Amino acid sequence: MDILRELNDEELQYITEELKSKLPDTLKDLNYILTVKRNKDLVKKIENVSENFLPTFYTHRRGLKENCTFFAITGAGDHNVWIFSFEENLSEVTECLEQTSLIRWKDKILFDIVDRKIASLVIEQINKNNYKLKLSVEGSYYYLKKEKVYQFDLSIPDGTYLKKLTETDVKFCTSTWEWSSETTENFVRTIILIDCAYGLCDKSTDEILSFGTINHYSAISMLYTVEHARGKKYGEFIAKYLAVKIAEDFSLIPNCCIVTSNIASEKLFNKLGYERICDITWVVVEEAK
Repeated sequence: MDILRELNDEELQYITEELKSKLPDTLKDLNYILTVKRNKDLVKKIENVSENFLPTFYTHRRGLKENCTFFAITGAGDHNVWIFSFEENLSEVTECLEQTSLIRWKDKILFDIVDRKIASLVIEQINKNNYKLKLSVEGSYYYLKKEKVYQFDLSIPDGTYLKKLTETDVKFCTSTWEWSSETTENFVRTIILIDCAYGLCDKSTDEILSFGTINHYSAISMLYTVEHARGKKYGEFIAKYLAVKIAEDFSLIPNCCIVTSNIASEKLFNKLGYERICDITWVVVEEAK
């Protein structure tokens, strides 16, 4: 019997309410759960949907309810793991990492925006068992108070129009992403099919000049402007538009993750009024050959 057991709806709702009571510190994990719930029916209609949108929620089989420890794990095709716990010493998380067979350590795995303390436990487990650490990328998680969202000017820049991206735009969007992998194209396709990707286009040529997405935990992501259109605040417009959509359409608090080395994004989101909540790490385990 595995140390992880599946959470039922009542238990997941309890965790959700506990996370709500401790905002903004718990925002990334709350938004993740609420986004999975929101998209549950939508993604059922999508053929070959990205497994990022289909996690199963688990908890420590003998864990304390008040610790709210949970693991969200996706399938082997795109194996992602999301981890959270209120427990100060993280003993439940440690035991689960050491004992569960539900994490396929010899496959490629993304441990998604985990808290720095949890990331260190993941890396410790990788090193102890001689698994292959492919990547460890540090960043920070930010949020925007909702009252600031409604101050944004959403006047569309001259010579451009706003477009909801379509499947024909998948390859272009994928090609711009520094962290692209073999599963990114399907991930982007899924985001587009649930109406969470928008771009500014040139009126005369229809070229996408700038675009962004709302990802699997309802964060602004993949923000990109083509080189010849930079300096015109197109990316700023897209960031504002997506923040308003998150707040108004999804009733969530706008948020984003920024890699530590991405100084341009940090400057933009600071300018828009975003505030840092915590430091996070993406950890990627390389598939064993």
